[in-house]
Amino acid sequence: MAEFIIKIPDEVKEDLEESNIDWPKLVRKFLTAKLFEIQLSKSIALQRAVFESLTNKSKLSGVDAMELADKINTGMLNELKSEFPEL
Repeated sequence: MAEFIIKIPDEVKEDLEESNIDWPKLVRKFLTAKLFEIQLSKSIALQRAVFESLTNKSKLSGVDAMELADKINTGMLNELKSEFPEL
């Protein structure tokens, strides 16, 4: 696995060390999600593929699929909050 190093103020480092959060894991998840979001926003084809995968062979309407996507996003946010309650 590649290594990614950032510089932060000493005060921030102290605060991070005092918390009980697995910061590398959280940062990896954040970066992965953010990169996917960037790729999705740049690629109409990827947006279409994601949307079609949600609606393909489904009785869901486009509106239903968007509501489902919102629920998934909320669920993912809640999962992260439960995994990292200090945030």
